Parts: sequence; C-alpha cells; structure tokens
Amino acid sequence: MKNDIRIAAAQTVDQHNFQANLVQHCRFIEAAGREGVELLVFPELSLTGYHREQASALSVEMTSPGLEALRRVSASSDVVAVAGAPLMVDGRLFIASMVIMPDGSMTSYCKQHLHPGEDLFFHPGSAGPANLESMGVALAICADTNFPEHAATASALSASIYAASCLITSRGYDQDSAQLSAYAAKHAYAVLLANHGGSTGGFEVAGKSAIWDEQGNCVSAALSTGAHLVIGERSSGQWTGRVMPQPFHEPI
Repeated sequence: MKNDIRIAAAQTVDQHNFQANLVQHCRFIEAAGREGVELLVFPELSLTGYHREQASALSVEMTSPGLEALRRVSASSDVVAVAGAPLMVDGRLFIASMVIMPDGSMTSYCKQHLHPGEDLFFHPGSAGPANLESMGVALAICADTNFPEHAATASALSASIYAASCLITSRGYDQDSAQLSAYAAKHAYAVLLANHGGSTGGFEVAGKSAIWDEQGNCVSAALSTGAHLVIGERSSGQWTGRVMPQPFHEPI
C-alpha cells in the first residue's frame, strides 16, 4: 500500500462513438500524467458509453487492438488507468473495468452486482472487489456500491482507497454520494467516485465526480456535469484536492 499517492477521477462526456471516446480517454490520461496523477479512474462503460442494447457489438476483449492506444499513453504518461468497457470473455459479456498498467500489462474487474435490466445483456462477475495491492486500491462498478458487503470486503482486503466507476443520475446522486461518504468514514479508507459528465444511454447524469477522505469529508468534487479531472492527493496522511475543468483544449 502506498501511503502517499495522487489519484484522480476522469469525468468524461460520452461522444457516442468508440474512437472519439478513445481519443478523449487518451487526452485525459495525458493530462493526468502532466499533473503527476498515479491512478486515473473513468466512469462505468466509459469507452463505449452506457448503451446496453449495443454492448455486445461494442464489446472488447483483453487483446483488442483498440486498447493498444491506452497501453501506449498509459506507459508514456506513467499512469495506471481504469477504463470502463463491455468485455467479452469466452462468449460471455461483462461490464468491466479495464486496468491498464504503465508497464503494458492489463487486468480487468467485472461488475459483480447488476442493476435490474442489465442481466438481460450482461453476466455478473464472480469475484470482487478487485484489489490493486501495490496501490492499496479496491475497485467497484456502480451498483456494487449499493451492497455494504462489497465495501466491507474492500476493507477486509486492507484497501486504503475504494474507487468506484459509476453512472449516477441527478435524482440518485444525493443518496449515492452520501452512502459513499459513509463507507469512507466507516471503513477508514478514501473513496473515489468517477461519474459520467454528459448524457449517455438516455440517462441524464449528475456529474459531480468526487473524492472523500478517510473521515468521509469531501476532498475534491466537480460542481456539475461536463469534462473534469478531479484530483486528490494524500501526503503524510493528509488529503488535498483540486478540480481541472476541461483538462485538455483540443477538440475531440
């Protein structure tokens, strides 16, 4: 576990096109690298947008050539990137977080708890939460965070950060963010929320990606929707944070 670490949530805006979303991811990773971020977490299904009906056609595999750009930019920026995608494994489709390491290796975590209706398109993951032991980070995807036992398992794994890739609407944000803050205080770990910054799959999202410290206090948060890089840094046990709206200026 790393005592001092700089992490960030990438609040992306779905471009409704895989290649455009991929370019956006690369620019976020580059921006994070310039800011010294070590771990960058994207929202649920960030690479494709939250499009359940098209998920199979949009799916990736661990060896998909489309992911090579993420490997390259992760390596050049020295950033661990956690990007969301529909993942096909042996003919079964999962909602996954693809963990791209700077050394070019890649692992995945598959969402364990599906929202009603997702089971029509996806299989649940059989294990969770994923644990990036070297960083003390446990991963979650959206509805996973509605299950206290998932958050408790992260604590049992000695995670110091619980990082959730989500799609949270304006209507659900207050309740969900309060729950994440409560998990932080209960389990004495920091919590990162990466939410979408623009409509996707017909949902009007809240944005407001955020980071909470081990007491449940908000360290850093986007005020609304749009593209934001939400940064939190733990140094000598103390957290500081800042937000970079539109962290890159080139059009996608």
